[in-house]
Amino acid sequence: MLNKKACREFAAPGAAMSMDSGLLHAEQVKYIVQTAVRIISHRKTLVLYIHDREHAAQEDFRPIWTMFHSKDGYITLAGNENGKTFWRTASFDNLGKDWRFARYCAFYSPEDQERLERYFHDGINKGFDALIQAQSAMKAQRLEKRLEMRRQKVQNRMACVPPLPRGWQSWAYQTLPAYFFYDYEKKQKSVKGICTNCGHEVTLSGLKYNAKGTCPHCKRELTLKSRGRRGWIENRDTCQIIQKTAPDEMVIRIIKTNCYYIGDMPRKEAYENARLFIQFDKNGPTHWEEFYYNYSEKCWKSGARPVYSHWNYNYEADICGHVYCRNLPEVFENTPWRYCPLTEFYQRFHRPMAVIPFLAAYLKHPRLEHLVKVGFFSLARDLVYGHDSQNEIPLDQTQNRTHRILQVRAEDVDFLRGLDIDFKTLKTYQEYCWENLKDRQELLSWQLEYGVERDILETLEYMTVHKLLKYLDAQYLYMKDRKTPTGTPRYRNMQDLLSEYRDYLDMCNGQDYNMRSSFVLYPRDLQKSHDKAAQNIKAQKDENIQRGFQSAYAHIGNSLDFEYKGLKIVRPNTPDEIIREGNVLHHCVGGYVKRIAQKKCLILFLRRSKNEAKPFYTIEVRHRRIVQVRGQGNQDPTHTVQDFIDHWKREVLQAVVYEAA
Repeated sequence: MLNKKACREFAAPGAAMSMDSGLLHAEQVKYIVQTAVRIISHRKTLVLYIHDREHAAQEDFRPIWTMFHSKDGYITLAGNENGKTFWRTASFDNLGKDWRFARYCAFYSPEDQERLERYFHDGINKGFDALIQAQSAMKAQRLEKRLEMRRQKVQNRMACVPPLPRGWQSWAYQTLPAYFFYDYEKKQKSVKGICTNCGHEVTLSGLKYNAKGTCPHCKRELTLKSRGRRGWIENRDTCQIIQKTAPDEMVIRIIKTNCYYIGDMPRKEAYENARLFIQFDKNGPTHWEEFYYNYSEKCWKSGARPVYSHWNYNYEADICGHVYCRNLPEVFENTPWRYCPLTEFYQRFHRPMAVIPFLAAYLKHPRLEHLVKVGFFSLARDLVYGHDSQNEIPLDQTQNRTHRILQVRAEDVDFLRGLDIDFKTLKTYQEYCWENLKDRQELLSWQLEYGVERDILETLEYMTVHKLLKYLDAQYLYMKDRKTPTGTPRYRNMQDLLSEYRDYLDMCNGQDYNMRSSFVLYPRDLQKSHDKAAQNIKAQKDENIQRGFQSAYAHIGNSLDFEYKGLKIVRPNTPDEIIREGNVLHHCVGGYVKRIAQKKCLILFLRRSKNEAKPFYTIEVRHRRIVQVRGQGNQDPTHTVQDFIDHWKREVLQAVVYEAA
C-alpha cells in the first residue's frame, strides 16, 4: 500500500510547462499529463500530474489530479475549488466525468510517455493504454483475491456440516409419485405391469387410466399409466433435512429430487441445493445465515439464490419441501424446540411446508404445541402461516384448557376437532357460543355443507336454529330451479336463498308485521312473498330517516365515483330514487332505505354513461366490501359489468376509508 503522507510531498510537479508549447492551445485536448518516477517510502513510484489545459494556458500549472502508481496499487490526490485536497481510488480512465477519459488526455512531451511505458514494461500497449491495462489487471487481481477470501470463508463455514443421515436418498425418493406401467388390452380384467417403486412385476385388476391403485408387493400407492398413452413423465420435489452442527446451532439442508423414465426404468437423482444455519440460545434464534450451491462454479455461496423474478415460481429457489422427521428428537434435544410438534404437524398433512416460519411461530405462540397435540391442525396451520396480527387470532393463548383457548364450550371441543376447523370457522362458531344458540353444532354443520357465510344471526332474531334450517331446506328443494326473467338461476346456492329470506324478514319488520306469526315468518312461497313485500314497501318519510339517509351519503361525498368503459357509479339523492330503482328492476332494494339511514349499508347505482337516468344494476356495499350486484329481476352481473366492478373495487373502493356500517 502507498504511504499517503509521503506521497503528499511529491504532489507538485518538478518541471514547469513552457507557455510556448502548442499543446496548451490544442482545443481537442482537455487534460495534459506530465510523468515522473520517484522513490517514495523506499518504493519506485510512477507519478502522473494531470493538468487542466485551459488552466495551464492561463499560467495555472497546479495539477487537478496527482496519481501515484506502484507495482501493486494506485491512488490519486485530488483538489477542489476551495483549495482542499482529498484522496480518490478511481482508475485513470474514471477520473473525469467523460466516458473514456483517456481520449481527452495528451502527454506533455514524448519523454513523459516513454517514462510511463518503461515503468510498466508493456511491449504491446502504448501510452495511456499501458496504464489502463495495468490498472485493469490490478483490479482483477484484487477482485479475485476478495472472491477467494469469500470462498474460503464459506468453505470454513461448511466444515461443521455433518454427513447426511443413512438412507436419506431412499426417503427422499419416496416423496415422488410412483406408477404402475401396463399394456392396455381391451376387456381384460387383470393386467400385469411394473411397479416403479419396487421394480416388481405385479398384477392389478379394475384398471383405469390415471386411477389410483396399491402395489401388492411394496404396498405403495400407484398411479396407473398405460404405456401407449403415458408420454414423457418427469417428477421433481423438494425435501428438508434438519441437523445439529453445534450445541447452539442447527442447519436446514434443502434437497432437490428428480425422476424421469426411460422405458419402465426410473432415472433418479437427488442433490443438495441450499443450507440455512440457525444459531440460537435458550430464548430462541439469535442469528441465521442462508447459503446456496452454485452449479456453474461448483461451490457454496452466501445469501439466497438469485432469481429472475420474485413474482414467478422458481423451483431451484424454493425452500419449501417435505421434512425428514426421523432425527428430529435428537436434533431438537437441548434446544428451544425440544417439544416442538413439527413431526406431528408434517405427518398430518404430508405436504411440502416451510420449516422456518413453523419454528418461529412455535416460540411466538405458546399454544401452538397444544393445538397440534390435541388435533386442531388447521388452526395450527393458520396460526403459523395465515396471520401476522395478534388481533386477528381468535385464540386466548393465556389459557391452558382447550375449550378456553378456543373460547367455546367444553362440549364443543370434540365436535370442532372432528371438523378440523380453521380460524374463519372458529370465529363464526364463537359468535354462536356468545349468543348461546341451542343447536349451534347442527347450524355449523349445515353452514359448512352449503357454503353459507352471512346473514345467519340476523335471521335467527326471529326464530330458532331448528326452524330456520327446516324451512330453508324445504324451500331450497323447489326454489333452486327458479329462473329470473332473463333465464338465469335466481337462487344459485343456499346463500342466495338465505340472503333473500333475510331481506324479506327485514321488510316485514319495517312494515310493522307481526314477527311472531308463523304466517309471516314461514311463507309458503318465499319468492312470491318477498316480491310482494318489495312492491308494497314505502319509504318512511319521517325526519329521522331522511336525516340519516342524507348523512350516510354526505359522509362519503364523491369519493366512490368512478367511470370506466361506458359505465359509471351514480349516487342516489333521495329514498324515492332507491324505491324507484327496485320497482323498475324488480328487486327488493326499496326495503334498504332504513338500513342506509342506520348506516348498515350503502346502495349505489350502476348506470350506462350515455343514459344515466335509466336503471341498469344496483350495488350493495358493507364495510368497504361489495355484498351483491343485481340487475333486472335479480340478474347476476354480465362479464362487462363484472369487469367494471373489479376495476372499481381495486382502484376506488379498497382505497377509500369510510364508515358505511
